[in-house]
Amino acid sequence: MGKPQNQNKADKQDQTEPTKISRNSELKARAEKKISKKLEKQKAKQKELLKELEDPNAEISKRLYIGGLVDISEQELYQKLSIFGNISNTDYKNDYAFITIKSNAANYKKLLKLNGTKWKKSNLKIQEAKQHYLIKLKREQSEPEVIKKRNTKKNMVQFQPLNLKKGWIRINGRLVAKLKQRLPNGRQTQPGMKNTFTKFDLEPIDKLEINFETTDLSKETHQRLEKQRLLAGNFTEQEQQLARQCFLDYKTEMERKEKERMELNLSKKKYELLLKERLERQNEKVLLDSVVQKIMNNESMNVVEFDEDVSLEEDEEKIVVDQSLKSKLDLFDSDSE
Repeated sequence: MGKPQNQNKADKQDQTEPTKISRNSELKARAEKKISKKLEKQKAKQKELLKELEDPNAEISKRLYIGGLVDISEQELYQKLSIFGNISNTDYKNDYAFITIKSNAANYKKLLKLNGTKWKKSNLKIQEAKQHYLIKLKREQSEPEVIKKRNTKKNMVQFQPLNLKKGWIRINGRLVAKLKQRLPNGRQTQPGMKNTFTKFDLEPIDKLEINFETTDLSKETHQRLEKQRLLAGNFTEQEQQLARQCFLDYKTEMERKEKERMELNLSKKKYELLLKERLERQNEKVLLDSVVQKIMNNESMNVVEFDEDVSLEEDEEKIVVDQSLKSKLDLFDSDSE
C-alpha cells in the first residue's frame, strides 16, 4: 500500500522548509552587512568632522545643501548666512540652494545648529553636499591616470567529456546524430565506410556559365507580364468573347434602369395631375355650395325684390345667370358620381 496523498505533501514540505530557512538566513546576513558598512562610513565622516572642528580657529571650506526655502528669497538667504562666513558659488533653485562657505570651526558649528529650525513657517534643512561636478571633473583630470592591473588568473571552466549515447557524435561543439544508410541488401552501414558512397567519373569543368534567359515563374513577374500583354491589346478569343458578353449585359442593365426611371417619372406626373384636378374640383364644389346656399335662402323667402331704378332687362339677366349656375352644379354632381 502506498502512502496517502496528504502524507506525501507533508514530506515534500518538510524537505523544502530547510532550504527556505537557509535562503532567508543568507539574505538577512547580507542585509546586515550592508547596514553595518553604511554605519561605519557615517561614523568615519563624523570623526573627520570632529577632528576638523576641534580647533575653533581652523579655516573650513564646505559646500552645503540648504532646503525649505519656500518663501525665502536669495538676498534674504545671503544676509542670513553671511554672518557665519564668506559665501560664494550660490546656486539658488525654487525651494532649495547650494552654497560654498568659508569660515572658522566655531562659526561653522553655529551654522549647523540652524538645521531643523523654523524660518518664515518653513523648516530649514542644512546638510553637507557633494562636491560640485565641475570641480570634481577638474580634480580628476589633474590627477595622474592609474593603470588598473588586469586579473590574468581567472577561474577557468574545465569541461569534462560526457558519455554520449550510441549513434550520436560531437561536431564543432554540437551534438549530431549519425547518418545511417540502408543498402539494397537491407543492411545498415555507418558513415565513413567506403561501401556507402558511389563515385562518378566525370570530366572536370573549369567554368560554369550562367544562363540569364531563364524564365522567372514568380507571382509578381507573372502579373507584370499579363498586365503588359493586356495593355498592348493582345487578347485571346476567350477573353474577347467574355468582354462582348460583359458589354451586352451592361447595356441591357442600363436600358432596364432607364426604362424604370422613365416609368417612375410618368407615374409621378400622373399623380401630380390627379392631385391638381382633385383640388380644383374641391374648390369649385365649395364655391357652388356657397352659391346654392344663397339661392336657397332667397327661395325660402318667396319674395322677389325689384329695384325701382332697375329695368326689366336687368332682372331677366339675373334669372339667366341663376339658371346657368344650377346647370353647372348638376354637371359637377354627375362628374363626382
